[in-house]
This record gives sequence, C-alpha cells and structure tokens, in this order.
Amino acid sequence: MKYFAYILIWGSIALFTGACQSVPGHLKDAEVILYRRKNPQTGKPTGISESFTLMKEAYLHARLSTDSLPRTKAYQLHFQWINPDGESFYTKEVIDTAGHTAPESAISLNPGTRTPGKYRLRVYYYRELLAEKSFELLSAWEPGKEISVQAPDFYISSYGGQPVKTRDSSFVLMKKTKLLMKFKTPVLDGKRQWIYHVDWKDETGRLISRKHFEGDSILSSSLPLSPILRSPGQYTMEIYLFDRLLATKNFRLLPPYDLSGVETGISFCPYYDKKNKRKTEFRNTYNIGQKTAVNACVRLTDKNHRIKTGEWLVELKWTDGTGKSFYTKKYNLKPKNHSAYLRSKISLSPEKRTPGEYSLQVLMFHETVASKAFRILPPVSLKGIRTKVSLYT
Repeated sequence: MKYFAYILIWGSIALFTGACQSVPGHLKDAEVILYRRKNPQTGKPTGISESFTLMKEAYLHARLSTDSLPRTKAYQLHFQWINPDGESFYTKEVIDTAGHTAPESAISLNPGTRTPGKYRLRVYYYRELLAEKSFELLSAWEPGKEISVQAPDFYISSYGGQPVKTRDSSFVLMKKTKLLMKFKTPVLDGKRQWIYHVDWKDETGRLISRKHFEGDSILSSSLPLSPILRSPGQYTMEIYLFDRLLATKNFRLLPPYDLSGVETGISFCPYYDKKNKRKTEFRNTYNIGQKTAVNACVRLTDKNHRIKTGEWLVELKWTDGTGKSFYTKKYNLKPKNHSAYLRSKISLSPEKRTPGEYSLQVLMFHETVASKAFRILPPVSLKGIRTKVSLYT
C-alpha cells in the first residue's frame, strides 16, 4: 500500500506540474469554435455560429482549434461555461495523453435547462486562460403567425438517373431505387439561422432516418426502397423547423413485384437483320475480329400476369469472366400481351475484347431473372494458309 501511494502521488505531481505555468507562446494561436453538430461523414463541425436558438434535443458544441497542443506528453485543459450572470454553471476537465489536437465540450440547448442571454466560454491550460469566446442563446422559436408552406414533392430515382416527379402515394419496394423528397422553405425574417430537419418514420412511429439543414432554401432528403432495408407498410415523412412540425406526408410501400412467373429466352447470333427481323446461326462461341459482334435476342413473358404495372424496367447486362459488367443496356418499356422482345449487341474488336468466358444477365426491376454464358476465342489464325494469284489478260 505504501508503494501504491508513492506512485499515485508521484504521477499526480508529474501530470499537474504545469499548474502554475504560463501559457506557452506557441499555444496562443488557440481558437474556440462553436457549432451545432458534426458532419456524420467527415466529422467536421457544421452550423458554426455565435448565436444559437434554444430547442429540445439540441446541443452546443465547443472545439479548441490549435495544432500546437503537446503530442508527446500529457496536458490538462478546463472548459468553463459561464451564464449571463457571470456564474460558472458547468466545467469540463480534459486530460489528454494521446496527442489529440481538438479537445471538445458540449452543453444542452434545452429551453427547460437554459435561459436566453449572452454567455461566455473560457478554456484554461492548466490554470492559465488560453482562449475565451462569447456567444448568445436565443429564446425558443415561437411562430408569431401561421406559416404558409407548399406541400413537399416526391420523386422516384432509379438507375441513378434523373429523378422523376410523381403524385403517387404508393411505391413498390425495389433495389437501386429511392424515394426523394424536395421542399421549398418559407421566407422568414429575423437574425436566427433557421434550422430544419427531415424525419422518415415507419408505421410504428420509429425513426428510420433524419437529415439536418441550416439556412437552406430547398430541402432534399431521400429514402432507399430496397426490400433488404424496408418492409411493406405505411410510412411518414415529417419536416420540422427547429422542433416545430411544419409539414408531413404519408405514403405506403408495397411488396416487390412477383417475378416467379416470368419466362425468358436468350439466344446469341453473329448477325441480326433489323429490317426483316431475321437472325443468322445461333451459337455460343465467337472469335475476336474486326467488324464482328455478338447479338443477343431476349424474350420475356409474364406467364401468370403477376406484374401489376404497365411499364417494365429491364436491364441487359454484359459481364466478363470476372463477373465485372462492361456494358448495360436499359429499357423502360410497355409490354404487349404481357411479353417483350429485346436486343443488345457488343463488338468483338481486338481493342475491346480478350478471350475468355462471358455472359449476359437479364434483370427486371433490378432483380436477375435469367443469364446465359458464351465464349470468346482468339482471332482466327491465318498462318499456314497459302494463296496463289494468277494474272491474265
């Protein structure tokens, strides 16, 4: 026990020896940054300001910005938060031994905890003042009158292409597809920075996704519709200004299309006569060569009439021996009598192809319904072929 006490006292002396030291000159570039939250992808502060509106479930974060803090030895900092009456209401001690260059502290902005007014934050290096920052907390926002807003718009985005505006309120679950919402924010006066967030909730009210916005004139948020992530049911999208509900929109997600009754046929040929719709010999091996190609003819039939939509999303995807796709042809087509006939072609020029195993995949609504393999061989060798040319008059 005696040895333990000796080690504890010695460690404390070693850590806090600098308690009476002045701030080193190389630390005097320290600056306090006040912000609302971190970007979830980059970790960088967003909503940097010197005035903040009180609201529920919100926090004010402070970060000490300096590249000169010690990286090889321990140091001690204190974040001291001071209210409008000049009284300290919260102090956070930071003892860093890992060389972090951005110590932080945070306080709640809940109006039940804080009052409006002018505040200060002081940061101490041991016992010496290192940096100070003044800021203002504004009262919780109360609309003076009813705010007129436009209804949010829904868009469907598929294939990674341009979103298509829709008035539908029901959407089929589908891979590589998302439901996009756009909303024009109202014009508001005042010195506040207007804070919005968009919530997506399932039929139980459980929060699925939330996106924050600060001062944006157009809000944009999306919900992936992959059946791996979502289940059929009733959903809600809500838009909030601070913590006040501004607009809401309900919608339903439907089960994926039933593709179990789809019959397919895939055939390969070296030439296809577009005018007469005639194909040459069918085969599954081809030689590389200039001005040669593989034509694929595909037939799709919804035998049981289970696909309840007038438009089919179809992809013909060509892949090499590694399974990597090198060309995809996409269709938005309206079938006739629940059937469709499609064609796609790839070149066999030496600049584009190498010998190996290839395949064609057929996808409907981003789900694979059929595939067929074929082989590409090296160019035909002309070595050993003798020719004789006779000239005559």
